[in-house]
Amino acid sequence: MSTLSDGNSYGWPAIAWTGSAAIIAAIDSGGDLHYWWQANGTTEWHKQFVASGLSPNVPATIAWTGTAAVIAAVDSSGSINYWWQANGATQWNPQLVAQAGITVEPWEGPVSYGPPAIAATDNYVGIVAVDSYGNVNYWQQAMGTTPWNQTVLLADGNNPFNNSDIASTGSSVVITAVGQNGNLYFWSMDIFGILVQQTVGGPQGNALNEEPKIASTGSSAIIACIDSENNVDCWRQVSGPPYFQQERVATASGSDNYGFPAIALAGGYVLISSVDASGAVYFWGQPPGSANWYRETVANL
Repeated sequence: MSTLSDGNSYGWPAIAWTGSAAIIAAIDSGGDLHYWWQANGTTEWHKQFVASGLSPNVPATIAWTGTAAVIAAVDSSGSINYWWQANGATQWNPQLVAQAGITVEPWEGPVSYGPPAIAATDNYVGIVAVDSYGNVNYWQQAMGTTPWNQTVLLADGNNPFNNSDIASTGSSVVITAVGQNGNLYFWSMDIFGILVQQTVGGPQGNALNEEPKIASTGSSAIIACIDSENNVDCWRQVSGPPYFQQERVATASGSDNYGFPAIALAGGYVLISSVDASGAVYFWGQPPGSANWYRETVANL
């Protein structure tokens, strides 16, 4: 078990649910990766040290496969690292997913990677991260195997991608990212396992899509996105054109300039959280079948 050195603080945490426990991962300002778990119905948080040498205060990402906790993070060199811990065990097993400084595409130079996002399906673990050339990189590892299979979703040279995220549909994954042009993008797998790109939506006037987070009901994707004017939007996948419908969750005004969104689904509810410029944390919920969003203040500074 690790304790923080004096003066260190935690960065943006990630959370997942195992069915019987909440699990959290976060990197501190010294570059150490930490893990906590709390069994359902208890109040004690159990802490473990996972690894050192990570990029300080950059978000880690965590998921549950059904039999193991899995974490991904970027290290100080820009490489993507992965750890897994079997249910009931205490040992963290490390793997290197992608090495920085290697040329992946022959027309580009050596790459480094930004913060990853992770999801676990019924049969494999998927990780996404944007590289230093603005491409979205996707890695997939089948359960019980060790190789990571990489797919590079190439950006237009004039429109690099940023802020990728991933979610499990159960049998597959869905991915989102934004372009420098302010468009919001989405990828899903076709019947051959090939990722197919769609444009979700473009800028709303002068407001560019900037910070997306994605969730899946199993049959449709829902994306929460903060735009460059700090508004909160929700994009819901539908069966016909335009394939995604936009809803305004919250409009920025005064100190209510939102950022750092998160999204989750629970019993048909869509749940979104964000912070404002003062550091206050807000929560919005939309009940099943409703078009209305209700807001709650979680914490004020």
